[in-house]
Amino acid sequence: MNISYKAIEKSSLPHFEAALISFYNRYFPEKSNKLAVENSSVCFVALKKNEIIGACRIITDYSRYALLLDLIVRKSERRKGIGSHLTKLACRYCQKKKIKKLILTTDPRSNWLTSFYTKSGFKIIKNQSLMQFPG
Repeated sequence: MNISYKAIEKSSLPHFEAALISFYNRYFPEKSNKLAVENSSVCFVALKKNEIIGACRIITDYSRYALLLDLIVRKSERRKGIGSHLTKLACRYCQKKKIKKLILTTDPRSNWLTSFYTKSGFKIIKNQSLMQFPG
């Protein structure tokens, strides 16, 4: 398969920024992709022939919480373990940095997505409310 994986810390982000923004622009048509990538604490990418075929990103306080965001794998590369590997990299990163909790949100109506994250070790938080400030 010849896929390589890379963690891109904020200090190295300028070298990958254009490629990451271009990748996310295919899936999120919002103009906020540039700002989202720039403000990420760390991004993880899967590369095939030096082209991004999968990515996710984390925002964290480097202490208590990290939020896993925007895990996406190119459609033609799905079901090959790439998303699972990116998720594991994110989890290991948080463990290495001694971040207490890595959290994410997903649509509870999407059974396959909930199953994917459960297989990766995430647990549904019972008796918790997800809240959002209007915006």
